Amino acid sequence: MKRMKIATTAAVTAVILGLSSFAACPTAPQQAAPQKPQSVVDLPVSVALYEPIVDEPVYYDVPLERPLQDRLFDLCEEYGVPVEMALAVMEQESRFQAEAVSEGGDQGLFQINPMNNEWLCETLGLDDLMDPMQNMEAGVYMLSLFDYEDPHKRLMAYNCGIGRAKELWEGGITRTSYSEEVIERMKEYA
Repeated sequence: MKRMKIATTAAVTAVILGLSSFAACPTAPQQAAPQKPQSVVDLPVSVALYEPIVDEPVYYDVPLERPLQDRLFDLCEEYGVPVEMALAVMEQESRFQAEAVSEGGDQGLFQINPMNNEWLCETLGLDDLMDPMQNMEAGVYMLSLFDYEDPHKRLMAYNCGIGRAKELWEGGITRTSYSEEVIERMKEYA
Protein backbone atom coordinates (compact mmCIF):
# COMPACT_ATOMS: atom_id res chain seq x y z
CA MET A 1 0.00 0.00 0.00
CA LYS A 2 1.33 3.40 -0.98
CA ARG A 3 -0.50 6.20 0.76
CA MET A 4 -1.49 8.28 -2.25
CA LYS A 5 -4.28 10.71 -2.87
CA ILE A 6 -5.99 10.95 -6.23
CA ALA A 7 -8.03 14.07 -6.89
CA THR A 8 -11.02 14.02 -9.23
CA THR A 9 -13.87 16.36 -10.00
CA ALA A 10 -17.56 15.58 -10.30
CA ALA A 11 -17.47 16.24 -14.06
CA VAL A 12 -14.56 13.86 -14.60
CA THR A 13 -16.17 11.24 -12.38
CA ALA A 14 -19.35 11.48 -14.45
CA VAL A 15 -17.42 11.11 -17.70
CA ILE A 16 -15.35 8.21 -16.39
CA LEU A 17 -18.45 6.41 -15.18
CA GLY A 18 -20.28 7.17 -18.41
CA LEU A 19 -23.06 8.96 -16.59
CA SER A 20 -25.40 11.10 -18.60
CA SER A 21 -26.17 13.34 -15.65
CA PHE A 22 -23.93 15.08 -13.18
CA ALA A 23 -26.76 14.66 -10.68
CA ALA A 24 -25.59 11.07 -10.22
CA CYS A 25 -22.48 12.47 -8.54
CA PRO A 26 -23.39 13.54 -5.01
CA THR A 27 -20.84 16.39 -4.97
CA ALA A 28 -21.82 17.80 -8.36
CA PRO A 29 -23.80 21.01 -8.67
CA GLN A 30 -27.29 20.60 -10.09
CA GLN A 31 -27.14 21.62 -13.75
CA ALA A 32 -28.44 20.47 -17.09
CA ALA A 33 -27.14 17.05 -18.01
CA PRO A 34 -24.74 17.12 -20.97
CA GLN A 35 -24.83 14.46 -23.65
CA LYS A 36 -22.29 11.69 -23.18
CA PRO A 37 -19.19 12.69 -25.18
CA GLN A 38 -18.11 10.44 -28.02
CA SER A 39 -14.41 11.25 -27.67
CA VAL A 40 -12.03 13.38 -25.65
CA VAL A 41 -12.37 16.04 -28.36
CA ASP A 42 -16.05 16.47 -27.38
CA LEU A 43 -15.16 17.16 -23.74
CA PRO A 44 -15.07 20.70 -22.38
CA VAL A 45 -11.49 22.03 -22.44
CA SER A 46 -11.21 22.02 -18.64
CA VAL A 47 -12.08 18.31 -18.54
CA ALA A 48 -10.20 17.27 -21.69
CA LEU A 49 -6.96 18.69 -20.28
CA TYR A 50 -7.56 17.27 -16.84
CA GLU A 51 -4.87 15.03 -15.44
CA PRO A 52 -5.39 13.40 -12.06
CA ILE A 53 -3.16 14.76 -9.32
CA VAL A 54 -1.25 11.94 -7.69
CA ASP A 55 0.62 12.84 -4.54
CA GLU A 56 3.81 11.14 -3.55
CA PRO A 57 3.47 8.57 -0.77
CA VAL A 58 3.11 10.21 2.64
CA TYR A 59 5.96 9.35 4.98
CA TYR A 60 6.24 10.23 8.63
CA ASP A 61 9.13 12.26 9.98
CA VAL A 62 10.45 9.45 12.17
CA PRO A 63 13.74 7.57 12.15
CA LEU A 64 12.39 4.71 10.02
CA GLU A 65 13.60 4.33 6.45
CA ARG A 66 10.98 4.44 3.71
CA PRO A 67 11.03 0.68 3.03
CA LEU A 68 10.24 0.11 6.72
CA GLN A 69 7.44 2.67 6.63
CA ASP A 70 6.04 1.10 3.45
CA ARG A 71 6.06 -2.30 5.18
CA LEU A 72 4.42 -0.81 8.26
CA PHE A 73 1.62 0.70 6.13
CA ASP A 74 1.03 -2.70 4.51
CA LEU A 75 1.01 -4.55 7.85
CA CYS A 76 -1.36 -2.08 9.48
CA GLU A 77 -3.75 -2.37 6.56
CA GLU A 78 -3.52 -6.17 6.58
CA TYR A 79 -4.08 -6.53 10.32
CA GLY A 80 -6.48 -3.62 10.85
CA VAL A 81 -4.27 -1.62 13.20
CA PRO A 82 -4.11 2.19 12.95
CA VAL A 83 -0.71 3.29 11.63
CA GLU A 84 -0.70 6.05 14.23
CA MET A 85 -0.99 3.45 17.00
CA ALA A 86 1.81 1.30 15.60
CA LEU A 87 4.11 4.32 15.28
CA ALA A 88 3.28 5.51 18.80
CA VAL A 89 3.94 2.05 20.27
CA MET A 90 7.30 1.81 18.50
CA GLU A 91 8.26 5.27 19.72
CA GLN A 92 7.18 4.45 23.28
CA GLU A 93 8.81 1.02 23.33
CA SER A 94 12.13 1.54 21.54
CA ARG A 95 12.35 5.15 20.33
CA PHE A 96 12.49 3.54 16.85
CA GLN A 97 15.74 1.73 17.69
CA ALA A 98 15.59 -1.58 15.81
CA GLU A 99 18.50 -3.05 17.78
CA ALA A 100 17.03 -2.17 21.22
CA VAL A 101 17.02 -4.92 23.83
CA SER A 102 15.66 -4.23 27.30
CA GLU A 103 17.06 -5.59 30.58
CA GLY A 104 14.20 -8.10 30.51
CA GLY A 105 15.17 -9.24 27.01
CA ASP A 106 12.38 -7.48 25.10
CA GLN A 107 13.56 -7.05 21.52
CA GLY A 108 13.44 -4.65 18.62
CA LEU A 109 11.17 -1.85 17.51
CA PHE A 110 8.10 -3.25 19.28
CA GLN A 111 10.06 -4.69 22.23
CA ILE A 112 8.68 -8.20 21.77
CA ASN A 113 8.91 -10.15 25.02
CA PRO A 114 10.96 -13.38 24.75
CA MET A 115 8.02 -15.41 26.11
CA ASN A 116 6.16 -14.53 22.87
CA ASN A 117 8.98 -15.32 20.43
CA GLU A 118 8.26 -18.98 19.79
CA TRP A 119 4.51 -18.74 19.15
CA LEU A 120 4.87 -15.55 17.09
CA CYS A 121 7.58 -17.08 14.90
CA GLU A 122 5.55 -20.26 14.48
CA THR A 123 2.27 -18.44 13.76
CA LEU A 124 3.72 -15.86 11.36
CA GLY A 125 6.52 -17.91 9.80
CA LEU A 126 9.22 -15.63 11.20
CA ASP A 127 12.71 -16.62 12.29
CA ASP A 128 14.47 -13.47 13.56
CA LEU A 129 12.55 -10.98 15.66
CA MET A 130 15.60 -8.69 15.75
CA ASP A 131 15.07 -8.13 12.03
CA PRO A 132 13.08 -4.86 11.87
CA MET A 133 10.65 -6.11 9.21
CA GLN A 134 9.87 -9.27 11.18
CA ASN A 135 9.69 -7.39 14.48
CA MET A 136 7.16 -4.97 12.96
CA GLU A 137 5.04 -7.85 11.73
CA ALA A 138 5.07 -9.46 15.16
CA GLY A 139 4.22 -6.18 16.91
CA VAL A 140 1.41 -5.17 14.57
CA TYR A 141 0.02 -8.71 14.66
CA MET A 142 -0.01 -8.66 18.47
CA LEU A 143 -1.79 -5.29 18.48
CA SER A 144 -4.39 -6.76 16.11
CA LEU A 145 -5.20 -9.56 18.55
CA PHE A 146 -6.51 -7.05 21.08
CA ASP A 147 -9.25 -5.49 18.99
CA TYR A 148 -11.17 -3.51 21.60
CA GLU A 149 -13.21 -0.39 20.87
CA ASP A 150 -11.32 1.39 23.64
CA PRO A 151 -7.73 1.97 22.45
CA HIS A 152 -6.61 2.06 26.10
CA LYS A 153 -7.70 -1.57 26.49
CA ARG A 154 -5.81 -2.61 23.35
CA LEU A 155 -2.67 -0.88 24.58
CA MET A 156 -2.99 -2.27 28.10
CA ALA A 157 -3.33 -5.81 26.73
CA TYR A 158 -0.26 -5.27 24.52
CA ASN A 159 1.81 -3.83 27.36
CA CYS A 160 0.70 -5.96 30.34
CA GLY A 161 -0.44 -9.12 28.61
CA ILE A 162 -4.09 -10.02 28.27
CA GLY A 163 -4.31 -11.85 31.61
CA ARG A 164 -2.95 -8.95 33.66
CA ALA A 165 -4.98 -6.43 31.64
CA LYS A 166 -8.21 -8.33 32.41
CA GLU A 167 -7.36 -8.32 36.10
CA LEU A 168 -6.89 -4.55 35.97
CA TRP A 169 -10.18 -4.06 34.09
CA GLU A 170 -12.04 -6.21 36.62
CA GLY A 171 -10.53 -3.98 39.33
CA GLY A 172 -11.92 -0.91 37.57
CA ILE A 173 -8.65 0.24 36.01
CA THR A 174 -9.21 0.99 32.32
CA ARG A 175 -6.18 3.20 31.67
CA THR A 176 -2.54 3.11 32.58
CA SER A 177 0.22 5.66 32.24
CA TYR A 178 1.50 3.55 29.34
CA SER A 179 -1.80 3.67 27.45
CA GLU A 180 -2.21 7.39 28.13
CA GLU A 181 1.32 8.16 26.88
CA VAL A 182 0.82 6.12 23.70
CA ILE A 183 -2.54 7.78 23.03
CA GLU A 184 -0.87 11.19 23.36
CA ARG A 185 1.85 10.11 20.93
CA MET A 186 -0.81 8.89 18.49
CA LYS A 187 -2.19 12.41 18.29
CA GLU A 188 1.19 13.61 17.01
CA TYR A 189 0.87 11.24 14.04
CA ALA A 190 -2.76 12.01 13.20
